Amino acid sequence: MSLCLCTIVRNEQHFLEGMLHSVRGVVDRIIVVDTGSTDRSVEIAQKAGATVLFQPWGQDFSAPRNLAVAQLSGGWVLVLDADERLGPGVGNVLRSVLTRQDVDIGLLPLHNARRLEDTAAQILSGEARQGAPILVARLFRWHPELRWEGLIHESPRRYLESRPAARIDAPILHYGYVEQLRKAKSAADRNLPLLEESCRRQPEEPLPFMYLGRELAMLGRPEEAAAAWERGWALLPARLALPSPPPLVGLPTQRAQGQLERGEVDDALRTLQQARKLLGDHSNFLWLEARCKLWLALKPGEPAPQQQLLEALKLLEQVQQRGEQALADPLVEGVGGWRSAEDLAVVHLLLGNVSAALSVAPATPAGELCRSEAKILGGEAEKVLATLQLDSADSLLLAALGAEQLGARTDAEELVRQALRRGAWLSVHRQLLSRELLAKLLFLRGTPTPGPGDYGRLAGLLESGQLPPGPPIAPTS
Repeated sequence: MSLCLCTIVRNEQHFLEGMLHSVRGVVDRIIVVDTGSTDRSVEIAQKAGATVLFQPWGQDFSAPRNLAVAQLSGGWVLVLDADERLGPGVGNVLRSVLTRQDVDIGLLPLHNARRLEDTAAQILSGEARQGAPILVARLFRWHPELRWEGLIHESPRRYLESRPAARIDAPILHYGYVEQLRKAKSAADRNLPLLEESCRRQPEEPLPFMYLGRELAMLGRPEEAAAAWERGWALLPARLALPSPPPLVGLPTQRAQGQLERGEVDDALRTLQQARKLLGDHSNFLWLEARCKLWLALKPGEPAPQQQLLEALKLLEQVQQRGEQALADPLVEGVGGWRSAEDLAVVHLLLGNVSAALSVAPATPAGELCRSEAKILGGEAEKVLATLQLDSADSLLLAALGAEQLGARTDAEELVRQALRRGAWLSVHRQLLSRELLAKLLFLRGTPTPGPGDYGRLAGLLESGQLPPGPPIAPTS
């Protein structure tokens, strides 16, 4: 059986040669559809022996993909973009699928690189990968029904609904998700009108509204993003009732994230509870529910903060047990790994489990801050202060905690005030902790000021005259 690589390009000279080199000896034929390159893309493709077709860009990603597969009449199709690479040494694995009778679609794990200079080994090991691998349908048995649909985020939807699929351990390395490259391409300027048009053309499909909301959120337009997610959310039950719905986990994930960011915790919990009924216990939902519980535990006046923390702990441990999984549904980066581990460390800190926080905190900036906080709580303030970099509100607050522990209250007050002025907290619990610490320091220097925490509440009682005359007894904490 023959295998043909089909790809579309436009001004991809910096990536195209590497992608074509990665499939050398694996594919039997290469078809490149150029949509208007003004660089060396066509020359590079021709030099690699590709058949090059030309189709002017028409604001539609499906059209050039369909032009490529229309040149075929049998065999198999491998789809890669120019900023991707086939993983090294996977040729035999890929070609072994071509003789199978039980598979028409190969789901390949796609690994997003962190930097352009990252090697295949670094990316595949997870050392230099963004998030977990995502399973993508990229290998297809050719059939006249193999046609892509959608102006953007295109897929052969009808073909996928009716054909058997299997995971194939032939990884794809994706360099197009690197941050500096995304900024340079200004893809959002191109994507937004296409997504808006997709929503107009498919008013009954929730998926275009999910993507539109994500794009608007990335552009800093949260209200419009929320409106798009609401449109998609309203369509979700009806779409799930039809055969073979597309992956839709990302829609409730993004809706709940938006609600949580706006402080609408009860609404976010309702979204997640309904999502779990409709789509199952996806790790995204468990992680976000844990974040809701954590938020509630920190909310002033919460009647059972300890219970909220214990529920968050249980959910996060479930997510961690599942680990980073390659799934076809859109994922939040690091949910099964470092991201949930950061939250788990925070929960352990709030429960007073210092050793547990130290053991689970990941090697990320937020994880290292948790590690430093745990050490300060464990009485190692002097050691932590010797190496702590004061480059964020969180680190300034930790320095204030350390200074207060060492008896330097004046320094601690100045540091905590700096932290509050800096803002942009990595963990919301430190924002609350900073206000509690400031209330404590003000109380201890004889200027009680109402605020959160035991000292802040005691100051409020003093101010309101609810305490009897005489010197107040300060809390022991």
